[in-house]
Amino acid sequence: MSWPPLAALFLTHFHDLTGQEVVYYRSLSDDTTLPPALIEHTTLPSGLHTRGSDLVIFTHHGLPGAGLFRSRTREGVDAGRGRRMATLGAVLAPPTPSDTAFDLAAPLEHLYDSLEGLGDPFAKTAPAYDCRVASARQIR
Repeated sequence: MSWPPLAALFLTHFHDLTGQEVVYYRSLSDDTTLPPALIEHTTLPSGLHTRGSDLVIFTHHGLPGAGLFRSRTREGVDAGRGRRMATLGAVLAPPTPSDTAFDLAAPLEHLYDSLEGLGDPFAKTAPAYDCRVASARQIR
């Protein structure tokens, strides 16, 4: 499984109290830094909470991207509204054609599965791991 050239990697999620937020964002461009501004709004659009998972296609600062959205049931004292919703995604580096965003589905699914296997990154007692290391190994 290979990745097309990427400009950025990110993880956004919906927090019960504060709403959409960026958990992790890394610009991968050697030429310029692609800022994370507003990526949480384009990758967690309204109505997505009704789906268990979906591929979200978007543009970020004029560049195409895709994110794999997943919604998981939560139980227990810290369950909040009973759901954990997040999007793991990538922004394509120019001049990659925008339809290449659909090719990100399989690599994103593989990376998301790997990260979920490490534990809950939103838990107060989450295991210590660095997303940047895991994602860099998966991409290269």
